[in-house]
Amino acid sequence: MKQSDKHPAPLPSPWHVFLKVLAIIFLAEVAGILLLEMVPLDRNSLAGDLADAAMLIVLSAPFLWWFVIRPLRTTALAEHVRASIVVEKAIDGIITIGEKGLVESFNPGAERIFGVTKEEMLGKPLTLLLPARFRDRHQQGLERLRSGGEPHILGKTVELHGLRDDGSEFPMELSLARWETGEGTFYTGIVRDITERKRAEEELRASEERYRLLFENNPQPMWVYDVETLAFLAVNDAAVRHYGYSRDEFLALTIRDIRPPEDVPKLLETVSKLSPGIAKSGEWRHRKKDGTILDVEIASHDFLFDRKPARLVLANDISDRKRMEETRQALYRASLQIQEQMGLQDRLNRLLGSAREVLHLDRFIVLLADRKERWLEAVASTGIDEPLEVLRVPIGPEGGGLAQAYLTKEMIRWDGLTPVPEALRLQPPYDRIKAFRSRAFANVPLVVQGRAIGILGVDRKHSRRPLEPPTLELLQLFAAQAAVAIENARLYEERRLAAIQLEATVKDRTRELQEAKRQAEEASGHKSEFLASMSHELRTPLNAVISFSDLLREERVGPLTEMQTRYVGHIQRAGKHLLALIGDILDLSKVEAG
Repeated sequence: MKQSDKHPAPLPSPWHVFLKVLAIIFLAEVAGILLLEMVPLDRNSLAGDLADAAMLIVLSAPFLWWFVIRPLRTTALAEHVRASIVVEKAIDGIITIGEKGLVESFNPGAERIFGVTKEEMLGKPLTLLLPARFRDRHQQGLERLRSGGEPHILGKTVELHGLRDDGSEFPMELSLARWETGEGTFYTGIVRDITERKRAEEELRASEERYRLLFENNPQPMWVYDVETLAFLAVNDAAVRHYGYSRDEFLALTIRDIRPPEDVPKLLETVSKLSPGIAKSGEWRHRKKDGTILDVEIASHDFLFDRKPARLVLANDISDRKRMEETRQALYRASLQIQEQMGLQDRLNRLLGSAREVLHLDRFIVLLADRKERWLEAVASTGIDEPLEVLRVPIGPEGGGLAQAYLTKEMIRWDGLTPVPEALRLQPPYDRIKAFRSRAFANVPLVVQGRAIGILGVDRKHSRRPLEPPTLELLQLFAAQAAVAIENARLYEERRLAAIQLEATVKDRTRELQEAKRQAEEASGHKSEFLASMSHELRTPLNAVISFSDLLREERVGPLTEMQTRYVGHIQRAGKHLLALIGDILDLSKVEAG
């Protein structure tokens, strides 16, 4: 290892040096006495004293150099080298000035920070490294230091503005120390460029301001609470509005106070299991000041708030969404029920009953288009006293918003806050129908496979409260289900009528077939009787033909020529074949006759 890389030995303590010097002097004195005994001098004369002193110096000097001065010098040089290396390699700038403010030393770190070389700054005033507007103040401060004033800045870090060689200014930190030698008083400053830190601090402040504005102006309720005491530390305006507490009331509560009592044990258990610094989410129930229970979805994150472990919470009220989901489930269950085979009227009555129960509207009416698409006629209603027979409007301008929704296949609605526009009004005499009089209404087309078949009309006749967007969304879902249910009911009715007609046709054809079968059986009996009779009548002469042909072939009545014999054989074989056919026909007729 190089000498420059070794750690120098520490300086010996003063007490150790003192003892070492005494020991060397004592040994030198003893050696001098022994040597002087061999020199013929008067011990009491001046010459003897001088010789004694000279002998002591000569004998002790080498030992003092080798055992005391040389180690001290080596250690001091090593410390000086190490200090020089530290100064040269330091990232920060290290600058030393004299009493007059002139630069005595300027390390490479300072060269990098200020953009000037050591040669350019040595012997120059330090004020050249400061913006012009601060130079007088710096000079005055240096004068006060020389006179013994402002000692409080020594050994502390202060922020100043520095000036680079290119004329740009930058923020810097300065730590100042004073030291004195026989040559005078010196001041050494350690300078650090804090431009990046200042920029980071500025960005942090800007971020904190953005987060503060985001917290305060967020439309969703937000708050911060202490994870140990569960006390609220901060709440935003949205939380104050949504939960009904004033800000002071909120800050006097804990997170337990906005939870239903039965949920508090689960809350405490969950809080104890959470890991710091990890984002969490979940669904909880909260209680407003008036006692209303809310379903909320929360997202939270742990951080330090005023150096205390805290949790930031964003609460999203999902009560309406959960009610909507429950309503959708109810409508879905209703849609499953109406898939049963039933008539159109029963199906519609069940549909409207389910809709009124879950949507909380005043009146429902279903109007279907006739086959020629000239009228919209009511087929079912709830909340309406008038009979269905009078609830019909033409498909045209006179039909107002009902006809318009049917023709455009788009929902027509009105909020009830202002009079109904003329284009949506029914024209006389249909405007006298009470079932169609309302200011807060919605006409939803019933569409199946892109074809409109009717209209679902709903309203809030009594409260005139506008229909909310979630309710309108559910209405459209319900209308789609109703359209399918109506179409299924129509198909069911058509199949039922077709089945009835088919059954009647089958009965008529069965009777016709039975009569035809009877007639066929009767004809078959006559045929069998005829064949039996004809077979008997045919067999009698045929037997005679066969018998006489046998007599002729046996030549009982005289000899036959060869040709005659051959012809008689033909007659005999044909007669027997015909007899066999007649026998088969007779047997078949007997089987058919039983």
